[in-house]
Amino acid sequence: MPLSDNGATVGIDGPAADRSAASAPLPEIVKGECDMSHRVLLSGGPDYVASGDRSRIVEELTDEVKLSCYGGHEHFSFTGDYRVVDGERAAVMRWCGRTTVAE
Repeated sequence: MPLSDNGATVGIDGPAADRSAASAPLPEIVKGECDMSHRVLLSGGPDYVASGDRSRIVEELTDEVKLSCYGGHEHFSFTGDYRVVDGERAAVMRWCGRTTVAE
């Protein structure tokens, strides 16, 4: 069953994505001393990864995001790209593979 941290629905690969934002200046990221988290968008991978699971918060962009799905894990890694979604800057993490859970 896919994990979800906030249930927000964000279309990143479909027509709901704001592709015109690519040329817009990115908003500044303001971080407090205790807030070192990053908004990320998960791009690519299997269709069964729900759009609500594709927007999440991570602590480090250097770590892969791993979603538990159907007896395995879908892996996503940071591409170095950013998108603006709903006025927020989000790092793009692209699907890089799947592993199965050993029994």
